[in-house]
Amino acid sequence: MKAWSPGRWIVAAMVVLVVAFSAFWNWRPGSEEGLEHEPDQDLVVHQKPEKPAPPDEDYVGSEACQRCHESVAAEYHGHPMSRSLTSISELVRQEGKIEDALIEPTGPRKYRVRYEDGRLWHHEFLPDGDTGPPVYDQAVEVTHAMGSGTRGRAFLLERNGRLFASSLNWFAGIRGWGLAPGYSPERHRRFDRESGDGCLFCHVGRVNHPQGRDDVFGDPIFLETSIGCERCHGPGKRHVQFQERRSAQQSDGAAPSEVDPIVNPSKLDAARREDVCNHCHLQGEYALTRYGRRRFDFRPGMRLDEVLLIFVAGDRVGDWGRTQAVSQVEQMRNSECYLRSDGRMGCLTCHSAHSVPKPEQRDEYYRQRCLTCHESKDCQITEPERRKSQAQDSCSACHMPRLGADLLPHTSQTDHRIVRTPQELRPPTEQIRVEDYRLFDGAESRLPKWEVQRSRGLMLASMAEKHRQRNLSTEAEKLLKSAQQVLGDDPDVDEALAVCLLLQKQDQAASELLTQMLSKYPRRESLILRLAYFSHDHGDLKKAAEYFSRLVEVNPSQADFHGRFAHILGSVGRFQQAIEEAERSVELNPTLSQAHAWLAEAYEAQGLTERSAIHREKAAKLMQAGF
Repeated sequence: MKAWSPGRWIVAAMVVLVVAFSAFWNWRPGSEEGLEHEPDQDLVVHQKPEKPAPPDEDYVGSEACQRCHESVAAEYHGHPMSRSLTSISELVRQEGKIEDALIEPTGPRKYRVRYEDGRLWHHEFLPDGDTGPPVYDQAVEVTHAMGSGTRGRAFLLERNGRLFASSLNWFAGIRGWGLAPGYSPERHRRFDRESGDGCLFCHVGRVNHPQGRDDVFGDPIFLETSIGCERCHGPGKRHVQFQERRSAQQSDGAAPSEVDPIVNPSKLDAARREDVCNHCHLQGEYALTRYGRRRFDFRPGMRLDEVLLIFVAGDRVGDWGRTQAVSQVEQMRNSECYLRSDGRMGCLTCHSAHSVPKPEQRDEYYRQRCLTCHESKDCQITEPERRKSQAQDSCSACHMPRLGADLLPHTSQTDHRIVRTPQELRPPTEQIRVEDYRLFDGAESRLPKWEVQRSRGLMLASMAEKHRQRNLSTEAEKLLKSAQQVLGDDPDVDEALAVCLLLQKQDQAASELLTQMLSKYPRRESLILRLAYFSHDHGDLKKAAEYFSRLVEVNPSQADFHGRFAHILGSVGRFQQAIEEAERSVELNPTLSQAHAWLAEAYEAQGLTERSAIHREKAAKLMQAGF
């Protein structure tokens, strides 16, 4: 074979390099034969993803906005959002004194509303016959009303820096009081249902959390009560400064050199515009915050999935034409009007962000909104025929009929599926399967893979715990472990993994994981609670007493915590402390018949017969009433 010249070697080498480079450029991980899946490149990271920086807090308050935007502010004061949360004193100033009332639902308990010396009290009591004093009469002072009153109002009380919902709501549909949504006459949370950011987020302008504590509130609790200007336009400090600089430039004859930093939702792209509304008006099947985020981190101009990840499925219209309380977005997204608009249709197509039409103008106002798209092809039924059944010629009466709201008794809302005719109402959504749950608006395509796995893993773990489904916990565990490889330390993921281990009967591994976590997060209530109940259920009373001691220190407002703690203390012979905890439990929840019975025995053992008799009588009457 003839030897190659140096030139030929160089050419051959160049060809090899080109082929190798081409192969490298076109190669994809997992493309080799025999690999079933491509390795997840989002999970192949060299360092833990950084938590997003907290958004700016440059708020100035709606009053500062009103100085320059007086007419818009006056218009907005008539909008229900401007009354989303009010103090009792402000509510009375606006609407007059709250009348006393007696509420008698079915079941043994009765309720009373009492307004006295500028303070509003809600009572729950158990009558003892027709004339005798009640077995108990618990009164709590409610300090704020949540809701505009358009459909109703809920009421909040404060204990130890936390907020709780009252058992009673006021309903516009009956112009009266009744049990709050989700409460039944037989069993409910009484005054123990805590209201955190997940509830307040859509009703409050801004809340006040101490540094690093999202579980309690500072003083004052609310930095701005109702939904104000900055919830839709963003913090206003830089806007105010911009206007001041622009005024100075104009007085000097100079042209503005900056762009106004305030957000005008109408000038955002469609997705970001809609997310300003969606961050409160989209409920979904399951919602959680992204890694490193808090609910109140959302700022207008963001995509919703930069802060909140919401799983949706179907249109949330159930049997017999009933719907969830907040489901308009899902319904609209399933309407033909939206589907044929190429995403252009949104909340502002029909609604004004600053005002609502007066009752006598409502039908014509919304009819005109419909005609912006349907003017060239009006209703196929003639106007005289329409007016026979609808004197005001209302489009929505036929195409958006009223639906009952499942979680809001005595109320209804319009069907945002915008049906063509009432006869063409689609059947209710079939039983939703877990695999049907998807992130709203295709968020999966905008998120790193580990964030998608984290969110779905957390959702499945929550569902598995709620329904005690081991198979879901196994699926959740796989997703959470994948996310954990990327994140390392994420308390939400780690706690959800512990839940999965518990459901799979891996108690020791779960206990060790929870214990490790508690050393890092010593005031995380959910961790302490899990370890406290775990220790008690496994007969380790010494550890259980330690954990319950920490639990009632972190959250002293739950009767069940004190009651369980009292039982444990009594079991280990710490009777005096057990009595104190049991008394605290019946103070918070006087219906605990077993706690009263235990106190009767404890006081009798101490020779305090009068106290023993009081609790023994209460226990007997409560048991007779079914408690």
